Amino acid sequence: MGLMMMASGAARAKDSFVLDSASKLSIEGDSTLHKWSARARVVKLTTSAADSTDGATADVEAAIRAGHFKGAELSVPAAGLTSGEDGLDDNMRKALKAGPFPSIVFHIDTYEALPPTADSELMKLDLHGTLTIAGVARPVDVIAQVSRATSGVRIQGSKLVRMTDFKVEPPVLMFGAIKTADQVEVKFELVLRSVAGSSMEAGR
Repeated sequence: MGLMMMASGAARAKDSFVLDSASKLSIEGDSTLHKWSARARVVKLTTSAADSTDGATADVEAAIRAGHFKGAELSVPAAGLTSGEDGLDDNMRKALKAGPFPSIVFHIDTYEALPPTADSELMKLDLHGTLTIAGVARPVDVIAQVSRATSGVRIQGSKLVRMTDFKVEPPVLMFGAIKTADQVEVKFELVLRSVAGSSMEAGR
């Protein structure tokens, strides 16, 4: 899977953050035959820093806590989703209208860093933004957990989504004999790390 992150011009080069190659995103669903899962081959994350960069830090978790990120955008090429089943992949791309709308995008407008609770020692992020699928945008809120990773921090979470809310008809197979369920779960695990210098991309 190729991974890349590009920081906006508002971010300072010496405090750049990139996605590690361990990051992943998948969509899981059900059908009248069996459960299925599609994984993104490419994930792209673009962030912008707060207007004031005073006290900026190379520590990713500290930067998140301090509100140094003004916004972010997570995007996945619709044509890059693969389940390992050619028929399902083809129908999924058609349903997602991958031609005219090549990317699935979650634009994060604001977030709140929630401190650990008695139930969990992990910091949580309450993300507020807009999810765009097949050209249809809907406001969404997502709760993500933040934990330490070897190279930075791991941000992971999931969101239940109904395809028909985005005017996407659930894919079918075998001339309609096999139908996929309307509701899918989007799961993500993003490993974010800091890098020195001006290089803003990482991929493989």
